[in-house]
Amino acid sequence: MCLKTGLYILYCFIFISLVSCIEGDDFSDVLLSDDAELLTFGLSNDSIPELANVVFTIDQRTGLIYNHDSMTYNTSIDTVVTVSYTNTSNVTNVLLILPAGDSIRWIASGDTLNVSNPFYFKVYSQDGSKTKIYKGQVNIHQVDPDSIQYIQITENEPFLNNENFKALNFKGTYYIYTRKNEAVYLYESIDAKVWTEMGQGFIPNDLVISGIQAGESTIYGYTESGDFYISEDAFQWNKINTEYRIRSILGFLPESPVHKSGLSLIAEKENEYVFAFFTHDSNKPSEWRYGSEKIADNFPVSGFSVINYAEEEVQCLTVIGGISNSKTPLNTVWALKDSLHWTKISEDRFPESQNNKIPKIEGANAFLYDNEFYLVNGRLDDASYNNKVYYSTNRGFSWKVKPDKCLPPSNYILRKNASLIMDNKGVVFYIIGGQENTILTDIWHVFLNKKTFAE
Repeated sequence: MCLKTGLYILYCFIFISLVSCIEGDDFSDVLLSDDAELLTFGLSNDSIPELANVVFTIDQRTGLIYNHDSMTYNTSIDTVVTVSYTNTSNVTNVLLILPAGDSIRWIASGDTLNVSNPFYFKVYSQDGSKTKIYKGQVNIHQVDPDSIQYIQITENEPFLNNENFKALNFKGTYYIYTRKNEAVYLYESIDAKVWTEMGQGFIPNDLVISGIQAGESTIYGYTESGDFYISEDAFQWNKINTEYRIRSILGFLPESPVHKSGLSLIAEKENEYVFAFFTHDSNKPSEWRYGSEKIADNFPVSGFSVINYAEEEVQCLTVIGGISNSKTPLNTVWALKDSLHWTKISEDRFPESQNNKIPKIEGANAFLYDNEFYLVNGRLDDASYNNKVYYSTNRGFSWKVKPDKCLPPSNYILRKNASLIMDNKGVVFYIIGGQENTILTDIWHVFLNKKTFAE
């Protein structure tokens, strides 16, 4: 139908509408709208049932009609669909314009159209004085939401060229501690891409850099000789007196309704390793508690990964893998029961669970992501490097392997002792440096695709 014929029909509709509104012979009360806007829009098709649930936004300022939440990856709409709309008129006053050709026709609510490509509507006001053009499109995710993207943002950061370094996200800022010329230096970044040297500061030169851990408002560390230090600004460190030497920091446990906040550690008490718990409050004296029994032989003292998380208002602390005091590689998962007692929760206690375990691993990175435990990187007990992404949906009791679409690309060097920091939104995590046969100085920006869809 040509445009002239279409306009003629439009005016006929207007006339019919006019006549229907007239009561008797009084024309003075008849008002025709000059509004040319669409009010609602929707699509449906029996063979694509999810289409009817898609919510479309009509942006009156830009004239765009689109679905903010894209449809599922691999959705195919290769057939005509039924359109429904409402406007300010009671007549069919919408022209459908398909850019692929010169197809122009009137389209009523309930008619069909092809939406495999963008389409255009030209809406006429009831009185014919105004028009408005809308561009419509159906958004479909173009990437698999459950795949992981790895993007190398730098391949050579000279200050990472050291076996001893540690990256932290502390109070929303990224920090890296590294050893240079027998001293410890601090670097700072707001985006994990550009790093600024902050200098040596007041940091003990014999600090065990790999053992540094961050709490909510304090960073904790210990020295080779067992001295204990804290910092509230990442730069100025202060020594805290302790009755026994500190041999490892397990992790920080935030406060919950059932326990105080504090730091879980391993101390050397009378030539035995025992658990310790340190409570620090700037308004109160610090408090130390020590266990009365030595730690279990299969509990890690180095090379482990730490996850702390909240669940049902209870804060939890978990350590995964690592090396025992007898230098044995571990595949165990331990959770802090209370300040001085840990319980082994991994399913390797049961013979039938052999396929639900992580391997014996050290120097890996464990973290909470997308409401699951993840474990990446690390060196296995056969001296090879972990090339899988392990995950647990039950907080470490059992583990599975993510599919190939979640694995690093071919140019990613497998490694141990990397630092992993999460961004402030919990969307992106950064893998920083590490070791293979050589020291690695690269930084990777990594994310699960669906975590970025809401941004």
